Amino acid sequence: MSPGALNSWARWSPKVATKDGKDYYFLVFSSARQYPGAFLVPKNQYSAEDNRASQLYMTSIVRDTMTGQLTTYGAVYVWNQTPNTSNLTPAWNDFLIPPAPPIR
Repeated sequence: MSPGALNSWARWSPKVATKDGKDYYFLVFSSARQYPGAFLVPKNQYSAEDNRASQLYMTSIVRDTMTGQLTTYGAVYVWNQTPNTSNLTPAWNDFLIPPAPPIR
């Protein structure tokens, strides 16, 4: 439960990365949480009650293969999406994503 966030359409990575006795699982999802430039989607007869625009976020879960202990991490904003478009359907595949632009 995330107060103020509307999370949906979760997709697991198709691959598990393993290194140094740990398995790394990645999850991408759509969320209508507050973000810079957030907006409301125009309502129509098919609109949900909550019409906040959504953006994509990614999080990870790490499993220690010896103990089974799980460690979770907070979600990060997927930087290369159009911020003025509501992104509701994440996909996970082997995409070629360019590096993040330098911070000025």
